Amino acid sequence: MRLAFGKALVELGLKYKELYVVELASNTIAPIFAENFPERFVGIDVDVQGLIGIATGLAVCGKKVVIPAYTESLMRVWEWVRDIISRARLNVKLVGIHRSINNDCLSSCYEDFSLMRIVPNITIVSPADSVE
Repeated sequence: MRLAFGKALVELGLKYKELYVVELASNTIAPIFAENFPERFVGIDVDVQGLIGIATGLAVCGKKVVIPAYTESLMRVWEWVRDIISRARLNVKLVGIHRSINNDCLSSCYEDFSLMRIVPNITIVSPADSVE
């Protein structure tokens, strides 16, 4: 799934010059995008709130932003998603990996869908495989 996701990001990066990827540097979920578009890739250290801050700033400037991260990390900034991204209707895509329904590891998050579903202006998409 990571490889397919990375390839899809590269295709989207070719199509949309305003597409940026912001992720934790340690995650390396989108290394293919980073290799192809280093000027549109922001990798930061362990500051999940920083991800939201950077993504918000880029989105306010008209950029399309993708944040791939472990779902557990995204849940740490749920209030920021609710209060900033949702209310301002910013073009930020949160891509959670190791989400509740398909993984049974320590970094799984079991309440992710239920918490995000109650936030206005948030759409949840859960692909079944790399084709979707």
